[in-house]
Amino acid sequence: VSIVMFSSTGKLHEYVSSSTSTKQLFDHYQKTLGVDLWNTQYERMQEHLKKLKEVNRVLRREISQRMGENLNELCYEELMRLEQDVDNSLQQIRDRKFKVLGNQIEIHKKKLRN
Repeated sequence: VSIVMFSSTGKLHEYVSSSTSTKQLFDHYQKTLGVDLWNTQYERMQEHLKKLKEVNRVLRREISQRMGENLNELCYEELMRLEQDVDNSLQQIRDRKFKVLGNQIEIHKKKLRN
C-alpha cells in the first residue's frame, strides 16, 4: 500500500507500507505496466547536459581568446569583434575606476572640511 500526496504548497507527503520502499513500489509499477517512468526524464537531462556542455565549451573558448590565446582560428571579422569587445570592456573598467576614485576624493574632501 502506498499513498502519495502533495499539499497546496507543493510539499510531498507519502506513506508506504513497511514491507516495501517507495523505489520498490515504482519499480513494481513499471514492471507491471511495462513502462519506463524514468527514461523520458533521463533523456531530457542528457539533452540539457549536452546543451550546457556546449555553452561551457563556447564560454571557455571566448575566455581564452580574451586572454589572447587561440587566436589563430579567428577570421578578420571575428578578430575585429573581439577587439571591439575588449575595447568596450576596458572603457567600462576605466569608467568604474574613475567613479571609485571620484568617490574617494569626495570622501577625503568632506573629511578635510570637518
